[in-house]
Amino acid sequence: WGSTKPRFSSALGDLNQVRDLPSLATATSRLEHNPLVARGDAEIASREAKLAVEQSKRRPDLTASLGVRHFNESNDAAAVLGFSLPWPLFNRNEGNIAEAEAQIEKARDQRTATKVQLGSTLAIAYEEMTGARINIKAYRDETL
Repeated sequence: WGSTKPRFSSALGDLNQVRDLPSLATATSRLEHNPLVARGDAEIASREAKLAVEQSKRRPDLTASLGVRHFNESNDAAAVLGFSLPWPLFNRNEGNIAEAEAQIEKARDQRTATKVQLGSTLAIAYEEMTGARINIKAYRDETL
C-alpha cells in the first residue's frame, strides 16, 4: 500500500480459497509480453532501421541545380543547369553496414538472454508457488 501505516481498518480474505495456477507453459508463453522483452524488440527494430540507413548510403545521391547567372561585362544573363552524381568506387559503406548487422545480432542475443533469464526466474517462482500450494493444502486438510 506504499506507506508504513495502513490506510484501512481491516482486511478480508478467504484462506480456504486457493486459486489454480496456470500451467508453466502458459505462464512461459506470456513472457513475450514482458516489458524487458518488449524493450529488446524495440532495440532490434531501432538497429534494423539504422541498417536500412547505412544500406541507403551506399547508393549515391543525385544532386541537381538550376539557376540564373548574370555576366557583369556584357550585362547578359544565362540559365545554368547542373547535376552531380558521386561515383563510389572505393566507399560502398561496407564497414558501417557490417557494424549495423553485428549490432542487430547483438540485440537479438541480448533479447534471447533476457528471455532465458526471465524463464528461469519464472520456473523457480512457479516451483516455489507449487510448493506453497501443497503446504496450504496440507495445513488446510491435515493440520486444521
